[in-house]
Amino acid sequence: MGKYFKYAIGEIILVVIGILIALQINNWNENRKDRLLIQSYYKQLLDELDSDVSTIKFSISRLQNDIEAYNNLKKETSNPNLSIDSVLIYHQNAVFDLENTTFNTKTVSVMQSTGDIRLLPSHIRNALINLENEQKSHLDDFKGRLDLYLAIFKELDFLETFSDLDIWKNNKALSNRLNIQERQLEELPVLIKALKIKNISNKRNKLELNNILNYTEELIRFIKKEMD
Repeated sequence: MGKYFKYAIGEIILVVIGILIALQINNWNENRKDRLLIQSYYKQLLDELDSDVSTIKFSISRLQNDIEAYNNLKKETSNPNLSIDSVLIYHQNAVFDLENTTFNTKTVSVMQSTGDIRLLPSHIRNALINLENEQKSHLDDFKGRLDLYLAIFKELDFLETFSDLDIWKNNKALSNRLNIQERQLEELPVLIKALKIKNISNKRNKLELNNILNYTEELIRFIKKEMD
């Protein structure tokens, strides 16, 4: 009886050891898969982040050029002897488009939707979240500034001209000449205001993009350190 009992105990111990070894091997395989998956995500993130750095630096450069162009415009048009025609031409020739920057978020979106973001070390996960929040905040703020900027140009649609008045309908030549002069006087303040708003937006965009650039470069350093 004791012999069989010892034999049974021995069998149980062997089974338990076998199960523990199998679990250990399974855990090792799962950890290996996770490490390979993380490395794949790191490579994708670095590709996207490096691309973002180039895009952001290009946008910052363009914003700085626009800011300098606006300062030069103010300097050129501050001449008291400059005619209204010349001032208007300076403003009409200005660049009125706003610099819009987009970011690569495909890999982060995939990691969030699959839950794989939990596999990342906490400091990298937090850095990704901080970067994403900065990007979203910037895009929301930019949309608000763009809406305000575009609303200014709608004022041009409501400017009346002398041709709208019946008193000038029998004198086309005079009406056309007065229309041009009046349009210039009414259009110029709108253009001046639009460029002023654009310059304010450019300065804000530049500040926000510099912050995003810092977050992006910090995240790149974190990831490269983990990959070493």
